[in-house]
Amino acid sequence: QMRVVLCAVGAALGSLYAIKKCPGETCSKPAFPFLDWDHDKGACTCRAHPCHRDERDGTVVTHSCTDSELPHLSFFYNEQGDLQCDCTKFEQFASEHISKDLCPGHRCTDAAFPLLDWDEEKGECICRTHPCHNDDGVRHSCESEDKPHLRYRYDDSDKMAT
Repeated sequence: QMRVVLCAVGAALGSLYAIKKCPGETCSKPAFPFLDWDHDKGACTCRAHPCHRDERDGTVVTHSCTDSELPHLSFFYNEQGDLQCDCTKFEQFASEHISKDLCPGHRCTDAAFPLLDWDEEKGECICRTHPCHNDDGVRHSCESEDKPHLRYRYDDSDKMAT
Protein backbone atom coordinates (compact mmCIF):
# COMPACT_ATOMS: atom_id res chain seq x y z
CA GLN A 1 0.00 0.00 0.00
CA MET A 2 1.41 3.35 -1.04
CA ARG A 3 1.24 6.16 1.51
CA VAL A 4 1.80 9.80 0.84
CA VAL A 5 2.29 12.29 3.65
CA LEU A 6 1.06 15.78 2.97
CA CYS A 7 2.18 18.90 4.77
CA ALA A 8 0.00 21.03 2.58
CA VAL A 9 -3.45 21.95 1.47
CA GLY A 10 -5.11 19.29 -0.60
CA ALA A 11 -5.98 16.41 1.69
CA ALA A 12 -7.91 16.95 4.88
CA LEU A 13 -7.89 17.58 8.58
CA GLY A 14 -10.53 15.73 10.53
CA SER A 15 -11.67 12.47 12.05
CA LEU A 16 -11.35 9.07 10.44
CA TYR A 17 -15.12 8.66 10.75
CA ALA A 18 -15.78 11.80 8.70
CA ILE A 19 -12.97 11.22 6.22
CA LYS A 20 -14.05 7.60 5.58
CA LYS A 21 -17.53 8.88 4.70
CA CYS A 22 -15.88 11.06 2.05
CA PRO A 23 -13.47 8.82 0.07
CA GLY A 24 -11.50 10.72 -2.54
CA GLU A 25 -12.71 14.10 -1.23
CA THR A 26 -10.20 16.82 -0.41
CA CYS A 27 -10.28 20.32 1.03
CA SER A 28 -8.07 22.59 -1.06
CA LYS A 29 -8.94 26.02 0.35
CA PRO A 30 -6.73 27.03 3.30
CA ALA A 31 -9.65 28.81 4.97
CA PHE A 32 -11.71 25.57 4.92
CA PRO A 33 -9.25 22.76 5.75
CA PHE A 34 -11.55 20.45 7.77
CA LEU A 35 -13.21 17.68 5.78
CA ASP A 36 -16.38 16.87 7.67
CA TRP A 37 -19.69 15.12 7.33
CA ASP A 38 -22.77 17.34 7.20
CA HIS A 39 -25.41 15.13 8.81
CA ASP A 40 -28.32 17.41 7.82
CA LYS A 41 -27.33 17.47 4.13
CA GLY A 42 -26.03 13.89 4.07
CA ALA A 43 -22.92 15.12 2.28
CA CYS A 44 -19.27 15.92 2.75
CA THR A 45 -18.25 19.51 3.37
CA CYS A 46 -15.08 21.50 3.92
CA ARG A 47 -15.32 23.63 7.04
CA ALA A 48 -13.37 26.49 8.52
CA HIS A 49 -11.94 26.13 12.00
CA PRO A 50 -15.00 26.90 14.16
CA CYS A 51 -12.93 29.22 16.37
CA HIS A 52 -12.23 31.42 13.33
CA ARG A 53 -15.95 32.29 13.19
CA ASP A 54 -17.20 32.03 16.76
CA GLU A 55 -20.59 33.79 16.77
CA ARG A 56 -21.83 34.97 20.17
CA ASP A 57 -24.57 37.47 20.88
CA GLY A 58 -24.49 38.77 17.30
CA THR A 59 -20.71 39.27 17.31
CA VAL A 60 -18.22 37.17 15.38
CA VAL A 61 -14.96 36.51 17.23
CA THR A 62 -11.84 35.17 15.52
CA HIS A 63 -9.72 33.36 18.11
CA SER A 64 -5.96 32.92 17.75
CA CYS A 65 -3.05 31.69 19.85
CA THR A 66 -0.02 33.90 20.46
CA ASP A 67 1.63 32.12 23.41
CA SER A 68 4.56 30.01 22.17
CA GLU A 69 3.90 27.57 25.03
CA LEU A 70 0.29 27.08 23.83
CA PRO A 71 0.50 27.59 20.07
CA HIS A 72 -2.39 25.43 18.82
CA LEU A 73 -5.96 26.66 18.56
CA SER A 74 -8.33 23.87 19.54
CA PHE A 75 -12.05 23.53 20.07
CA PHE A 76 -14.74 21.36 21.55
CA TYR A 77 -18.43 21.69 22.27
CA ASN A 78 -19.57 21.44 25.88
CA GLU A 79 -22.53 19.32 27.01
CA GLN A 80 -24.89 22.22 26.25
CA GLY A 81 -23.58 22.44 22.67
CA ASP A 82 -21.65 25.69 23.17
CA LEU A 83 -18.39 26.13 21.28
CA GLN A 84 -15.30 26.30 23.53
CA CYS A 85 -12.05 27.62 22.04
CA ASP A 86 -8.66 27.50 23.72
CA CYS A 87 -4.96 27.25 23.05
CA THR A 88 -3.10 23.99 23.68
CA LYS A 89 0.44 22.59 23.69
CA PHE A 90 -0.26 20.10 20.90
CA GLU A 91 -2.54 20.09 17.90
CA GLN A 92 -5.90 18.45 18.56
CA PHE A 93 -8.00 17.19 15.68
CA ALA A 94 -11.77 17.00 15.65
CA SER A 95 -14.72 16.98 13.31
CA GLU A 96 -17.25 19.70 14.04
CA HIS A 97 -20.02 17.14 13.40
CA ILE A 98 -18.53 14.67 15.87
CA SER A 99 -17.69 17.34 18.46
CA LYS A 100 -21.07 19.04 18.31
CA ASP A 101 -23.55 16.33 17.35
CA LEU A 102 -22.11 13.01 18.54
CA CYS A 103 -19.64 13.83 21.33
CA PRO A 104 -20.53 17.11 23.05
CA GLY A 105 -18.47 17.51 26.22
CA HIS A 106 -15.69 15.23 24.96
CA ARG A 107 -12.20 16.33 24.03
CA CYS A 108 -8.85 14.63 23.60
CA THR A 109 -6.25 15.96 26.02
CA ASP A 110 -3.52 13.33 25.60
CA ALA A 111 -0.88 14.25 23.00
CA ALA A 112 -0.57 10.56 22.05
CA PHE A 113 -4.30 10.43 21.17
CA PRO A 114 -5.18 13.88 19.79
CA LEU A 115 -7.95 12.88 17.36
CA LEU A 116 -11.56 12.91 18.60
CA ASP A 117 -13.47 10.31 16.63
CA TRP A 118 -16.66 8.27 16.58
CA ASP A 119 -16.56 4.48 16.76
CA GLU A 120 -19.56 3.39 14.68
CA GLU A 121 -19.39 -0.23 15.83
CA LYS A 122 -19.44 0.64 19.53
CA GLY A 123 -21.48 3.82 19.18
CA GLU A 124 -19.08 5.82 21.33
CA CYS A 125 -16.61 8.69 21.32
CA ILE A 126 -12.93 7.78 21.27
CA CYS A 127 -9.56 9.50 21.13
CA ARG A 128 -7.25 8.07 18.44
CA THR A 129 -3.65 8.53 17.46
CA HIS A 130 -3.18 10.60 14.34
CA PRO A 131 -2.78 8.07 11.49
CA CYS A 132 0.39 9.85 10.35
CA HIS A 133 1.97 9.47 13.78
CA ASN A 134 2.47 5.76 13.18
CA ASP A 135 2.78 5.10 9.46
CA ASP A 136 4.32 1.62 9.59
CA GLY A 137 6.54 2.76 12.46
CA VAL A 138 7.34 6.21 11.04
CA ARG A 139 6.11 9.36 12.78
CA HIS A 140 5.50 12.16 10.30
CA SER A 141 5.28 15.83 11.22
CA CYS A 142 5.05 19.20 9.52
CA GLU A 143 7.27 21.96 10.81
CA SER A 144 6.69 24.54 8.09
CA GLU A 145 4.87 27.72 9.17
CA ASP A 146 3.09 28.03 5.83
CA LYS A 147 2.01 24.34 5.89
CA PRO A 148 1.83 23.39 9.57
CA HIS A 149 -0.87 20.70 9.44
CA LEU A 150 -0.32 17.04 8.74
CA ARG A 151 -3.13 15.81 6.49
CA TYR A 152 -4.35 12.49 5.22
CA ARG A 153 -7.22 11.17 3.13
CA TYR A 154 -8.90 8.05 1.84
CA ASP A 155 -8.81 7.45 -1.89
CA ASP A 156 -11.74 6.16 -3.96
CA SER A 157 -10.76 2.54 -3.24
CA ASP A 158 -11.00 3.16 0.54
CA LYS A 159 -7.22 3.10 1.06
CA MET A 160 -5.67 5.74 3.24
CA ALA A 161 -3.22 8.16 1.69
CA THR A 162 -1.51 9.90 4.61
